[in-house]
Amino acid sequence: MSDPDAVGLCMDELISALPRLEDGWALLNRQLEARFSIADTPLFEHEEFLESYAQFVHWLRSVFEEAPIPKHVEGVVFSVFVSEDGLELYLAGTSASDSGEHHQIETVNIFPEMTFAALDIYRDISSLHEENPEAGEYLALALPVVYVREFVAENSGHIELLLRKKGIIVRHREELRLFTGFDKEKPYLFALLNHSGMIPAADAAAW
Repeated sequence: MSDPDAVGLCMDELISALPRLEDGWALLNRQLEARFSIADTPLFEHEEFLESYAQFVHWLRSVFEEAPIPKHVEGVVFSVFVSEDGLELYLAGTSASDSGEHHQIETVNIFPEMTFAALDIYRDISSLHEENPEAGEYLALALPVVYVREFVAENSGHIELLLRKKGIIVRHREELRLFTGFDKEKPYLFALLNHSGMIPAADAAAW
């Protein structure tokens, strides 16, 4: 039986660790078994986990090639939306006027022409979500954290150039807050992105 606060507890652990791809796979599976009593589920396969990372990178690059992040945005949210087709991932934003814990997510103006991420693994997570809502919810929120961590680490040698080229780091915005969350719900802040790379949320005392 799942813990009542299993999703939040797992997110806290994940955000503290900020694991890369392989360590993230191991951590997620340990959490599935410990918190949700799920082991070796066919709805969360390692091969698909890796393949969907490649799909995530392709999607992320295409998003920023089409349009830079709007000037008024101070953070991006990897937001999960529950549609008729299941769980889907898209990018939302938090405005520069936000303060403290009151982050109003803008779901329209940040990338109005952008499509959802086509990640195969979300199809299976959607099926898992029907069987075990908490486990499915957690994986849907956790995957962007692991995937973003891996993407930044893979580009660590030229991260500042990449961020400026993609319009993420610009003169008026030298850092970007990174969140994951469900559509229209308070998101989890997991890291700060700047020219040096990713800083875990727990280490960003100035936030």
